[in-house]
Amino acid sequence: MVEVKIKFEGATMIDVEFDDRKYTGAHYGHLCRAQVRLNGVTIIDERDGGMKNEIREMRNSTDPAKKAEANKLLAGRQVTYSKA
Repeated sequence: MVEVKIKFEGATMIDVEFDDRKYTGAHYGHLCRAQVRLNGVTIIDERDGGMKNEIREMRNSTDPAKKAEANKLLAGRQVTYSKA
């Protein structure tokens, strides 16, 4: 469990990241991210999502088919909870 207090002080979004620099399966060891906004929170799987090395390569490709395949692999890798 992680508990934080956030003061936006003019910001509209703040990231809270969890990384393991020894993990080599994702860019720079990114595991997950919480994007905290004034109206909710988005939880993003970066280990098996957008920062996974293979998916990053596909997304950076100039081949539209590889980009489309990356988008399919990213489906379901994040969820947003709106402020009630």
